[in-house]
Amino acid sequence: MTASVAPSSPGLPVRAASLTVAGVFDGVDLAVDAGELLVIHGPGRSGRTTLLLTLAGRHRITAGVAEVGGHWLPGDEAAVRRAVVVAQAEPAVGFEGRLRVREVLEEARLVNRLRRPEVEEALAFFELDVPPALLVDELEPATRTLLAVALAWAQRPAVLVVDDADRGCPPLQRRAVWEGLRRAQATGCTLLVGAQDRPHPVVPTRSLLMPRLTDDRHRRPLPPPARVTNGEEPA
Repeated sequence: MTASVAPSSPGLPVRAASLTVAGVFDGVDLAVDAGELLVIHGPGRSGRTTLLLTLAGRHRITAGVAEVGGHWLPGDEAAVRRAVVVAQAEPAVGFEGRLRVREVLEEARLVNRLRRPEVEEALAFFELDVPPALLVDELEPATRTLLAVALAWAQRPAVLVVDDADRGCPPLQRRAVWEGLRRAQATGCTLLVGAQDRPHPVVPTRSLLMPRLTDDRHRRPLPPPARVTNGEEPA
């Protein structure tokens, strides 16, 4: 399959001030310009997935505010959900592993009202040539993630959310995923990506480190706010 030249997907800026979901994360500030790629990284139970779903208008905010292209959270959840497509953020959003690839493609086409040429163009753009008879559970981690990204990107979102981008990926596969994400970014959309680790140094990005909360999270003070950095960990 040969990669095609894709039309642009104009991105939207994403901002948050003192964003809090009780017991998960506290006081997150961030500012992502239209068309930027932000990596939200940190260990399990650090709140990465919840933060991504919150910015996508799919999780209730306890305190603080967020803005996606002029749409405010809380308040404009419906408008934010129209602008933001979540490729994967399990268990909320993800593939059913027992389905075959052809079933996943058909389901995505019907649910998202895509034409077959649009799906085929997305697969070509991300250089995916996946046997349709394979089960999703038989796919390599990088292929599974990029398939999710391709089907989300086919909807031409202003903002694309991808959680657990590096999950289960050995180094070469991890690099392939980041290269695919940069390919999506190059079309103009804004990317919010969750990962356990920072991407390879050859992939320039901005990052936000999410600290792990203690198991006693409801009785101990929450950690200081996470801050967006450019290649440096928060102090």
